[in-house]
Amino acid sequence: MAKLLFLGVANDKIAIGGQLKSSEGIYLEFKNHKILIDPGPQASIKLNQHKINIRNITEVLISHFHCADLNILIDTITNGGLTQKCTLIAPLEATDYSLEKTSLIPKNELENIHFISPGQYAKSGALSFQGLKIKHKNYEGIGFKIIGDNLSLVYSGNTKHTEEISDLYVGASILILNIATPSTNDLTFNSDYLNIDDAIKILKKVKPKLAVIQNFSEKISNPIYHARKIQKETGVQTIAANDNMTIDLDSYSALNNQKTLGGF
Repeated sequence: MAKLLFLGVANDKIAIGGQLKSSEGIYLEFKNHKILIDPGPQASIKLNQHKINIRNITEVLISHFHCADLNILIDTITNGGLTQKCTLIAPLEATDYSLEKTSLIPKNELENIHFISPGQYAKSGALSFQGLKIKHKNYEGIGFKIIGDNLSLVYSGNTKHTEEISDLYVGASILILNIATPSTNDLTFNSDYLNIDDAIKILKKVKPKLAVIQNFSEKISNPIYHARKIQKETGVQTIAANDNMTIDLDSYSALNNQKTLGGF
């Protein structure tokens, strides 16, 4: 079984504070892997609502250290270290903020912990996780490429668009893009995020089997409209994620037909 569950798809404080969306991250289930990607502070509550036991989480992926309070999250997943079955994969950052966050992680409660830079890999079970370059002026961080038997998924993380970065996505069959604003011409929002125009450029190049847009600011008032626009212009099946949306990857034929060896 392979599925994505979007626990919350908001980007900014306006969307979250106005209760337009929540921001609790993504749950990926693939075979015996149960993965949390950029979980928010209420991720455990959201998982419980979907009858998913947080203590069965096998990997937590953090693209940047402005995400959840990791010490509380890990303590919950591992039951205070009594069940050390979880692996943390996070960016190798050198900022004072990230070092402070890293120092609070209860490392003795985890089965494994990997701090990786762009281009580096971490292995966990049958999956490989590669850090991808991002470009953002406010913090360091990474995107993720998840590689396994029949699986090739890219999560962009929070980044602006460059040709170099989109080249890293080529070969992905599933592409999750964090989209903050509708247009390159919108100068009222932080330019360090992807927009709808960027998504169209990326999908024309990458041509994945399935694209999902999420992590919206309040400026994306009608995500479905934008997803349809992207699909019409690129020919790539595109879904606008919503809070609590589940995507059955088998149903969308989004998985590879053969094993992926040595990356894409």
